[in-house]
Amino acid sequence: MSNSTILSQPIFQALGWALIHFIWQGALVALLYASLRVMLRRRAAHVRYAVACCALLLMFALPAATTLIIKRALELKASAAQEMSREVPLTWKSNATAAEAASAAERKQATWTAAETAPTASASTVQRRFARLLPWLVSIWLVGVLILSLRVLGGWAMAQRLKSWKTVPATERWQEIVEQLSQRLNVSRTVRLCESIVAEVPTVIGWLRPVILVPVSAFVGLSPQQIEALLAHELAHIRRHDYLVNLLQTAIETLLFY
Repeated sequence: MSNSTILSQPIFQALGWALIHFIWQGALVALLYASLRVMLRRRAAHVRYAVACCALLLMFALPAATTLIIKRALELKASAAQEMSREVPLTWKSNATAAEAASAAERKQATWTAAETAPTASASTVQRRFARLLPWLVSIWLVGVLILSLRVLGGWAMAQRLKSWKTVPATERWQEIVEQLSQRLNVSRTVRLCESIVAEVPTVIGWLRPVILVPVSAFVGLSPQQIEALLAHELAHIRRHDYLVNLLQTAIETLLFY
């Protein structure tokens, strides 16, 4: 089976149409989110953050749902077309009338009409042109997703390396302070604190087993109170699951990069 044949399958046709429809769907979600931001500007930060996360998830859910809906519609249409193309019996029963034949034809036409729920190549001139371009559009989208995925994987691998590359565990005193701050902020997971020569700014890496990397210069140039405030800030990121949310956001931005 050639690549063009594969990309002509209902799932890829539906995916192509979903990518096109997301242009207006994404714009609508962005407009709705912008309106909510104005309405919630006086609300707590965690409320605004939750709304932003919901908007992000909605942008992922819309093309996924659109793909499934259009795929189902295309399959129904293909099934109806196959039934319409079946060979008509060579002869009617001797007692069949023209009215009965017309009634049978109308039932077949009704079955065909019921499947006319998805954008198809025959719907309009614009849709015919888009239908011809869909395999190319999906191919370009797949290449873009692949390139960006490789970039994301490279960044993730580098972040994982930072946890052990030119880092040393922080002193026991600072680790105890991290544990105390974790209890005060209701962070249930064990958090490791490391001093890094490479990291330029305080960074949290990991979700299940998070690690806080603090530049060595921070322990030299900042007061103990400033370092505690810095650690509390990073622990707040962990409590809010920002690392996981960032991974999810990166995945969605990769899939919907265009």
